[in-house]
Amino acid sequence: MEEISGIDKTDRKIGGRPRINPLWMIKAIFLQHLFSLSDPQLEDQLIDRLRFQQFVGIHLDHPESVRDTPAHEHDSTQTEALISYDEGALFGDKAYFDNYHKYSARKYGWYYGVLEKPARGQKLSGKQKKRNRKHSRVRASVEHPLAWMKTKAGLTRMRAKNQIRNRLRFVFTCMGWNLSRTAFLRRGTKPLGLVGL
Repeated sequence: MEEISGIDKTDRKIGGRPRINPLWMIKAIFLQHLFSLSDPQLEDQLIDRLRFQQFVGIHLDHPESVRDTPAHEHDSTQTEALISYDEGALFGDKAYFDNYHKYSARKYGWYYGVLEKPARGQKLSGKQKKRNRKHSRVRASVEHPLAWMKTKAGLTRMRAKNQIRNRLRFVFTCMGWNLSRTAFLRRGTKPLGLVGL
C-alpha cells in the first residue's frame, strides 16, 4: 500500500533502527488526527492512556515485560522472545552467546555485548579475552538487582507449586527493586529494606 510505504521509511540497505510495526503507526496517526494531537501530545497520551494503548495494540501484559521458565529449562531459550530488535545493545554471559543473534545485531545495528564462547576444542584469542573483560564490567551491573532480590526481598527460592504464582511473585519483586532504586536515585536515600512477598 502506498500510504503505508510513505509511513515506513525503513531502508535495509542503509541500516539503522528497525521500523516500528506499521499497523501501530497507522492506528497512532488515526488517534492523532481524531483528537487533534501534536506529536509530543500523541506520545504522552500513548504513555498515559490505557485505551490508546489498547487501540494501537500496545499491551501492558506483553509477554516480553518478563519471561520465566521451569527449572530444567535454561534461560537462554528465551532470548528470542525477549529481543524486540530495536535494542541499542545486548549483553549477557557466555551461556547466552549465539551466532544468530550476533549476526542479527550487525544486521539491525545494535551492539552485541554477549561474552564470547570458544568453539569446541578451541581457545579464545587474546582479542576475544580482552573483549570479554570489557563486557563483563558492563554485564556485572545486572547482578545488583539480583543480589537485592535475594538478600533484601528474600527471593532465594520459589515457594509456590505452580509457575503462575511464582511468576507473579517475581514480577512483584522486580517492582520492589524499581521502587527502591527510584527512591535511591531521586532522593539519595538508602534503598528500601525487606519487602514482604
